[in-house]
Parts: sequence; structure tokens; C-alpha cells
Amino acid sequence: MDYQNIIDFWFNEKTKPLWFNSTSDFDGLLEEKYLSVYTDAKNLKLKDWQTQPLGALALVIILDQFPLNMFRGQSQSFETEALSREIAEQAINQGFDAELTTEQKAFLYMPYMHSENLADQEQSLILFNQEGLEDN
Repeated sequence: MDYQNIIDFWFNEKTKPLWFNSTSDFDGLLEEKYLSVYTDAKNLKLKDWQTQPLGALALVIILDQFPLNMFRGQSQSFETEALSREIAEQAINQGFDAELTTEQKAFLYMPYMHSENLADQEQSLILFNQEGLEDN
């Protein structure tokens, strides 16, 4: 699987309505289809994806969003939040966010919103104050 598969799946018109209104079926689908890629990302086996804007975004989605569904209600759902934030930070520092759509940027920035660190929360406010992102 490559990062484009993740991007195509996540930003598909059928998936978008489930971003913030998931179902147990969708949670199960994510686990069935993407648990192995999540494990690879968690174990740093997909680091080469970080060299491309969409690759970095895919990693952030895999490590920040997918676990919330795959491990709903379990502590494991938060296990890779810090790693996803590190990848997001590297992507932003490389200017990758400038190459993403507004919708894609929102997911790249999401680890800052999910962080319990005050500095990350403050950075989240700055990032989401950009035009088109204010309502996130």
C-alpha cells in the first residue's frame, strides 16, 4: 500500500461523512483494512512517506485519526498522538502544508488540536485561524 491509497480513501466522498460521525461498521473497516499499515507507521517503517506532502499527511491521518476509530474507547487510541504531531510539525516546517488543500491542511493540523500540551494548543489556534480553517 502507498500513501496515495490512504489519501484517496480518507478524502473519498463516501468517507467524509464518517470523519466525525463514525459507525461501528466504519471502525471495523478501518481496523480490517489499515491495522497493518498503522502498525508499520507506528514502528517507523513508513518514514520515507515523510518526504512528500501527501505522504506526510497520510502518516498523520494513519497515526492520529485511524486509531480513534480502530481502538475506540481504549487507551491505545491515543498511543500515537505524539508521533503524529512530530510528523505534522516536520511537514509544516518543510512548507508541505502550503501544497495541501484547505481540507487536507485541517487533518495535518489536527494533532495540535488533539494534544494536551498548552504550546501545541496555542499553535493549533494559530494554524486553524487561517482562511478557510476558522470553523474547525
